[in-house]
Amino acid sequence: MNDAPEISVTRPDIIKVTYDDNSKIILDPLTYTDTIHVSGEVDLGTIIDTDYNFGLSFNDDDAYDAYNIDFSIVITSRPKKDDGKEHEPGYFQNFPSGIPGAIVNRDSIFFNGSIAQANLYVSTLSFVGEKQGQYILEVTVKDNGNTGRYCPPGKDFSLGQRQCPRTSIAKLKVNAFVNAALIASVATGVGAGVLILAGLGAFLGTKLIKPKETKNWNEWDVDNFGDVALSNPFYKGETVQGKNELFVGTKPI
Repeated sequence: MNDAPEISVTRPDIIKVTYDDNSKIILDPLTYTDTIHVSGEVDLGTIIDTDYNFGLSFNDDDAYDAYNIDFSIVITSRPKKDDGKEHEPGYFQNFPSGIPGAIVNRDSIFFNGSIAQANLYVSTLSFVGEKQGQYILEVTVKDNGNTGRYCPPGKDFSLGQRQCPRTSIAKLKVNAFVNAALIASVATGVGAGVLILAGLGAFLGTKLIKPKETKNWNEWDVDNFGDVALSNPFYKGETVQGKNELFVGTKPI
């Protein structure tokens, strides 16, 4: 069977964004009409006007020595202006120069090679967002059907195949914010969200301003944030505390 290329990022842990979910493989592929392939997306956080290296990496168990795999990395969406149009700033840098056949632009990179070569090329690749907001990058890897014969169970399977082209697409949502001190936490995992205080401030406006009539910031209820355990950096306990000199507690026996 021809495995699909895998696309991963390392921020802060290794996150496998695309892969074949082999737990879905069944014994009768002729009647299986779904797909075992996962083309996922992941949220990432960065600070504007700084280099951001994704930690991109590729793998394909049955294609590691193939030399004619196609790779593309493209900025497909940028933050919107007030008039609804997209900002232009946002670009790639630190991709090696002189790669034969590579087409390298500010917002797109196309090249052809092996998995090992691709991992070397993208090890230094970084992205710079010049405006606050979300950039969407799409990473596509095509093995061109030269590294395996049979497709896995699913709509593309047929007996006697001589080629089985597999394609993986990973969507990277890069959220660029102004100040590193405002980043509270980044949740990791395929499709996981990013909780960033700068973003909350941008969307909620004055709701992050402490109301005068309250005594102190409220402590965050962790349940409201799903499985992301956080503490409120703005939370302070009561600043005036006292002790009752007439009260005497009891000691446990």
